[in-house]
Amino acid sequence: QVAVIEWQKSLGGSNTDWAYSIQQTTDGGYIVAGWSQSNDGDVTGNHGGGDYWVVKLDVSGNISWQKSLGGSNTDWAYSIQQTTDGGYIVAGYSESNDGDVTGNHGTSDYWIVKLDVANIAGTVYFDSDLNCVQDTNEYGIEGINLVINPGNIVVSTNYEGEWWIDSLPIGTYTVTIDSTTSWFITCPLTQSFTVTNPNLFTPGPSFGILNNNPCSEPDVSIHMPFMRPCFTDQKIYVSACNQNTATGIMTAAYVDVELDSMITLNSATLAYTSLGNYTYRFQLGDLNPGQCVDFNISATVSCSAVLGQTLCMKANLYPVDPCVLDTIPSVITGVTPCTLPWDNSSLQVEGWCQNDTVYFSITNTGDFGNGDMDCYSPVFVYMNDTLVMIDSVLLQGQQTSYYSFAANGETWILNAEQHPLHPGNSHPNAHVELCGSDTTGWIPGSVNNLPLDDADPVVDIYCGVVTGSYDPNDKNGFPKGITDDHIIRPNQQLQYT
Repeated sequence: QVAVIEWQKSLGGSNTDWAYSIQQTTDGGYIVAGWSQSNDGDVTGNHGGGDYWVVKLDVSGNISWQKSLGGSNTDWAYSIQQTTDGGYIVAGYSESNDGDVTGNHGTSDYWIVKLDVANIAGTVYFDSDLNCVQDTNEYGIEGINLVINPGNIVVSTNYEGEWWIDSLPIGTYTVTIDSTTSWFITCPLTQSFTVTNPNLFTPGPSFGILNNNPCSEPDVSIHMPFMRPCFTDQKIYVSACNQNTATGIMTAAYVDVELDSMITLNSATLAYTSLGNYTYRFQLGDLNPGQCVDFNISATVSCSAVLGQTLCMKANLYPVDPCVLDTIPSVITGVTPCTLPWDNSSLQVEGWCQNDTVYFSITNTGDFGNGDMDCYSPVFVYMNDTLVMIDSVLLQGQQTSYYSFAANGETWILNAEQHPLHPGNSHPNAHVELCGSDTTGWIPGSVNNLPLDDADPVVDIYCGVVTGSYDPNDKNGFPKGITDDHIIRPNQQLQYT
């Protein structure tokens, strides 16, 4: 007898997805477990790296539900079985110690997960087209309360927008969504469902919502794990997201990537346009809440790069909603703060080497007459981690102030503070190292001892150190802090690579 395909399904997203275990379930469907690096297509909720990916299929191979489990490192499911209570037990290994994973003993551990299966479930989603139908690009909304009656049972949505309850007796029930928030409900406020068999899955109603005061929640990151002179095809990883907690769409989003002059872009996995000055624009399209675009750049580090030299790159995510720039007033010891309202000024710092001299410029990019500074802003200059000068500037719009220092290869950093009520958390700075014919004063790695100007979620700066051979144990934290005590300002975000 010749076998004939009854049905077949391709499941996954744009990255690697592998199935390792499948079992037929008591309802005639199937449960599948494996590993996924995707966070699009059929896959949602990936925690980073590769996750367990568990998929429940009905008798025809259609997805009933799917779930990503794990943390920021690799998590690999090898076996899944249905349990007598209708749930599932999954076994594999995990290298994570965050996200869903706790108690990792180091390197990789067994990771055993017991899943309960809700018998009644629905979704609350971001209904961008207001049609009360969840389209494939409309993502779930976390933290929305609903009430089931009779019983006055309160349920809340998880980070994927799902609400559920284990079981209810046979009967007809209503679900009412909380309408006291800033969300506009695009579906009827109260919907009903009927339980005919408490032991079988009952689909509950779903609700579309749209925020009355929409605001995106952008996040961008850029990272180059290795910087080795003359090596080609070295990877730069960029990720741009409108996070799941956003209440608005990022329309026509794009990322501008600025590379160090010693790094040459060879190719990228996403189309780009060169803007000149080592800057490249990557168009992302619309980013709905919970949606990310990841891409990587293949690059070559110049053979002229010196071992220990610091090379920096920046990623800026646009457009920028004013609502995302939470202002935290700067508190600087020994400096009298400005108490006047923001004067529309915005400082920009540049640094460069010319012959045996280090130069810095501070420019007020605000408009002349409508962006003139009302208060002096402090300026700090460091040489090899030592604070060597404190100054201040009071600039009209479009005015520039210059500083110059004799160079002996040291690492110079100039930091200029914005007006305390400047939108966002910008702390403009620039660095120059290895300047001059005599480099005996150079101390490698000093650039990352002070914070970089990337506290706002729409910008990320990565400064890496040029190295020789690959060492898998290399790990770094930024900023490293100044002096032997590694002093870091209060409320400074720390990053690890």
